[in-house]
Amino acid sequence: MIINTWNIGQLCNRLLTSADIMGFCIEHQIPYLNLGLSSYKNLFPRLKNNPFCQLDISHEPSNKRVFSFTKGHHFALKTFKALGKLPFRRQLSFQTNSDIFDINSRYSSYYLDTYEKLQTLISNNIIITNHGWPRCKNNLKLKHRSIINRELSFNSDHYTLVSRFISKKIPKNNKLLGIHIRRGDYIDFENGRYFWDIRDYISFIRQISFENVCFVICSNENISESEFSDINAIVSPFSSAVEDLILLSHCNLIIGPPSTFSYWAGYMGNSPTLKLESLDKKSLNLVKNKICNLEIPSGLPE
Repeated sequence: MIINTWNIGQLCNRLLTSADIMGFCIEHQIPYLNLGLSSYKNLFPRLKNNPFCQLDISHEPSNKRVFSFTKGHHFALKTFKALGKLPFRRQLSFQTNSDIFDINSRYSSYYLDTYEKLQTLISNNIIITNHGWPRCKNNLKLKHRSIINRELSFNSDHYTLVSRFISKKIPKNNKLLGIHIRRGDYIDFENGRYFWDIRDYISFIRQISFENVCFVICSNENISESEFSDINAIVSPFSSAVEDLILLSHCNLIIGPPSTFSYWAGYMGNSPTLKLESLDKKSLNLVKNKICNLEIPSGLPE
């Protein structure tokens, strides 16, 4: 069994890490407790009544759940975190990721699908702690995307709200280009390297405007749609990050500064994401080339 207690950062950091671990567990049919998402349990129907956050790794979904309690998630997380610190944890048949992998620092990546470690991970109870970043060399989260999306889907009311908005506001027969304008906390991230002025975003978008392209704009700051009045653009009206994720997932290309937020939106919707290192001419030409190769999306909510 693998018990994930990794709970660094915000929602999408945890989702991506959970997906890496879950992909590994699905590949090797290892039971998986996803306690790293326990503080976000109310967003996920599969976790809300499941204090140990046990996810179904089978290819055929099951409605059967071992637990049905709305409380106890925090206690379960704290218990396994404490267990991972006990010096005699091996006598209790538990090991941590640090017992198995050489992890230099809290931010060092290590790979679960390392061949010589595989049998140890399969045959023991492993607690994934906050020390290091668990990854998979073979990108198993992509291989098992359908199961992971099933288990980590949000509550249905979020999807309903977004579907209604799309059916009313998004023009039909348009390519949808999602723009993630990350501001707020990015003023401090990497010394503000990706904290770009709204006016620079607007100028950039104007230069890539195509006749059959609708820009879907999401941000962690309030943005007025009037600023884009001369562009075929829709600004997300939602105050919830979850609804913005779902909205972006409907786009057939998502661009923005490096962010786990836009990456998870792309993962949800199987949409390509393009990281922008700047808003310069090189990035502009790259985006234009991507748009030219896109097809008008099908399957949008009616």
